[in-house]
Amino acid sequence: MTAFGFFVAGPLFNWWYKYLDIKTAHLAKISKTRHVLTKVFFDQCVFEPPSLAFFFCLTSLMETPKIEPVLLKLKSEYLKTYAADCTLWPGVQLLNFSFVPQRYHALVVNTVSVFWATYLSHVRHKSLPELESKLH
Repeated sequence: MTAFGFFVAGPLFNWWYKYLDIKTAHLAKISKTRHVLTKVFFDQCVFEPPSLAFFFCLTSLMETPKIEPVLLKLKSEYLKTYAADCTLWPGVQLLNFSFVPQRYHALVVNTVSVFWATYLSHVRHKSLPELESKLH
């Protein structure tokens, strides 16, 4: 988890929030509300789904080089985890994009991610009966 956060998530978040701000900057001139809501939408619907799948795949592959357990875990946990993601992150990002200067967006996300990573670690390490039966 630490390696994923340090080498993957941290740099990726930093790049993504700069990119998102550049690509949506024209909306800030029209409406701050539209600008913020557009950023929340793209963060949640464009960035987060592949980011979450990448997390499951990469952290699973760090533990086992076999693809079958990775795919089983992804299949069994991805949608539930994304649903949980949708209950936390849109609100965080709404506040982040509304009140925090752009240069600190990744810092806010990294701070909340400490707690989110605890949840993800719990989900990642729950055992699956079907997975355990295939591995033994």
